[in-house]
Parts: sequence; structure tokens; C-alpha cells
Amino acid sequence: MGNRRRSGASHLQKWYKIDILDNLFKVDYSDHDLEGPMQHSVRTISSSDVKANLGDVLSSLNTHGPVEITRNGKSVGLLTLPPMQTVDRSRISALAIAYSKGLISWPQIAEETGASYGDLLVALGLKNLQIPKVTPKNRPEQIAFFNHILDLAAAKSKGNQ
Repeated sequence: MGNRRRSGASHLQKWYKIDILDNLFKVDYSDHDLEGPMQHSVRTISSSDVKANLGDVLSSLNTHGPVEITRNGKSVGLLTLPPMQTVDRSRISALAIAYSKGLISWPQIAEETGASYGDLLVALGLKNLQIPKVTPKNRPEQIAFFNHILDLAAAKSKGNQ
């Protein structure tokens, strides 16, 4: 019982991690364009601090933007999110029809287009299509076992009458 953490403690740990992470970065806001679209300025962190806090640094990329990594005060790398993949909406729309009919699977669509499942759901909704009902193919031994169980149940119910 003594080792259990309360949810309040983990909440404080999250805020503590954020404060530590914020203190690690040296952010220069002097050239930040407040009028343009929301963009993150590049944060700077030493390679030793990245090594010690890699998980937190990676988690912060989505919300705080790219990170410049320095060693001995010199830039040695830039850590950013991967580029956004453009999705061909017309192709997803065409594939959504085949998907709703059960002719193509979701993994096949994802592999071909790079679209997310959410993109496919939007395409289905725009075309007023239904998500297909997928029934797994049963193996012969499964069907035989199921029929055996039904036969036993039928025999038992006849014996009770």
C-alpha cells in the first residue's frame, strides 16, 4: 500500500516535468511574428540535455515545435516532426465506395494513400456510405466444433422434454 501513487502526485509530476523541460530550452522570441499564422519558434537544447530528456523532448515537438540541438554551443542538429503527407481526397473518395461494399480493406487504403482512418470516415460520411460489416472467415474446425456444441445442446434439450 505504501508504494501506491495517488493521481494528484502523478499530476504534479507532469507539471514538474513540463517546468523542467521549459527551463532546459533557451527560446528567442525577438524575431517571432505575432501577426502571421501560428508557428513555433525553434527552441535550443544541449545534446546532453536531449540525451537525459529525450522522451519529453519528443513529446513536446507536436505542441512546442522544432528543437535545435547544440554541442559546445554549436548547432549539431535539428529535431522536427516529419513532414505532413498530402492526401488525395478524390482517391480516398473513390476507395471509400469500394470499402463500403467490402471490396477493399482499411489497411489496403492506408498503404495506398497514406490517409488516416479519420480521413476514410470523413469520405464515407460525405458520400453517405456505411461502414462495412466485416465477418471473419471461419475455419472448418471452428464450424465443426460449433455444430458439435449445437448438436449436444439439441440432444440435451430433447432429453429434458
